[in-house]
Amino acid sequence: EGFNLPLVEAQKYGKPVVAYDIGPHKEVVTRGILVKKGDIKGFADSVIKLLNNRETSKGKEGENI
Repeated sequence: EGFNLPLVEAQKYGKPVVAYDIGPHKEVVTRGILVKKGDIKGFADSVIKLLNNRETSKGKEGENI
């Protein structure tokens, strides 16, 4: 996705995201974790961290927009 619309939409509904720490993602990720580009283990660990934290992953519609 060239515009990062999935990241924006997920955050619109209060869902945290995991994304690589690259230019476009740095601009749109306000609720989530940015991982060093290419760090596959770090990416997987971040997803697991969010999945294990029910409070963080519940979401709240419109919280970030």
